[in-house]
Amino acid sequence: PQQNMAHYFKKYKKTRSGKEKLIKNIAANEKRLEELETKIARVLASEDAEYLENAVNTKSSSRKEQVKAPLFRRYSISVEGRQWDMFVGRSSKENDELTLHFAKPNDWFFHTRIYHGSHIIVKNPEKLSQLPMQLREVAAGIAAYYSKAKHSTKVPVDFTLVRYVTKPRKSAPGFVVYKNHKTVFVDPIDPRTLQS
Repeated sequence: PQQNMAHYFKKYKKTRSGKEKLIKNIAANEKRLEELETKIARVLASEDAEYLENAVNTKSSSRKEQVKAPLFRRYSISVEGRQWDMFVGRSSKENDELTLHFAKPNDWFFHTRIYHGSHIIVKNPEKLSQLPMQLREVAAGIAAYYSKAKHSTKVPVDFTLVRYVTKPRKSAPGFVVYKNHKTVFVDPIDPRTLQS
């Protein structure tokens, strides 16, 4: 009986340690999968021919030497005779980087109200307290386009100044809360149809 107990205890320890290794491997593989999905999204969203060429032809196995994609999707859109720069996060991590680090407090933040989607930042170097109505509609339409509501109509999109956007501690990537916002209902707009 003593030998059986020792034998089964040894088997138990081995199984438990194997289970812990499997859990670690699963977590590492999930992280790697997320990184690869982000890279795929960057390639699919990229219109930068040089980046695509380098991404295909890169022979380096070192991650540090690999070509980096442009950090965010950028659109320059003409509204009311003026060029406006808009930036789109292409993943949860990019949304955090775009909204919390790249954007300035007086830039404008757009996001679909109910649906998951990209953060849209409209640069506001003049620190306007109100955006032109046409620009609001276009930016909101782009936010709807880069969301799960891409094929819907009359999508609710919230907008506010970046200074009113915060990230709760220990929240998931891409998750933010905001206040002092307004909501518009718009149809999705593919920004490639608007670029000048």
